Amino acid sequence: MLQEPKLMKQRSLKELIESAVTIEALDMKQDWEQSIKTKHGRILIVDDQIFNIEFLKCQLEMIPELESRCDYAENGVTAVQLVKASIEKCNKGDNSALYKLVLLDYSMPMMDGPATSEAIFKLFENLPVQKPYVVCLTAFTENAFKEKAMASGMSEFVSKPISNEHLLLLVK
Repeated sequence: MLQEPKLMKQRSLKELIESAVTIEALDMKQDWEQSIKTKHGRILIVDDQIFNIEFLKCQLEMIPELESRCDYAENGVTAVQLVKASIEKCNKGDNSALYKLVLLDYSMPMMDGPATSEAIFKLFENLPVQKPYVVCLTAFTENAFKEKAMASGMSEFVSKPISNEHLLLLVK
């Protein structure tokens, strides 16, 4: 008789991710935890699959200082609205509202990753503030996808799942 699979608890997933961290990544984490005290950037995770958002959340929760500095969007349209709102807060004097890092899925309904990236960068035209570092997270590996992502202004093209080590380097 077949048994129903048991759902993995979020805590178990977090423990699994934590156990995958290498000593080198722990050293980077400690260095980064020291630098976060002076950095006031925020992170935006954009993915239409809730599992991918939760996975990245678990990875980022390994650094408690970040938890309150992360926002999540399930599509590109919402992501652009969040970035626009952060710019408006910045214009009112809250520089900590700006996103420093955007982790952006390539393939989403409504607005794909490259279109979202282009829309985000358009919001920053003629503004004297730093644009966010946009990383494309994708299952695609073909050069055509990478070329389109990079042409839209993204800084990196990374295959999913992103490693803890790479994520720590990005948030540093």
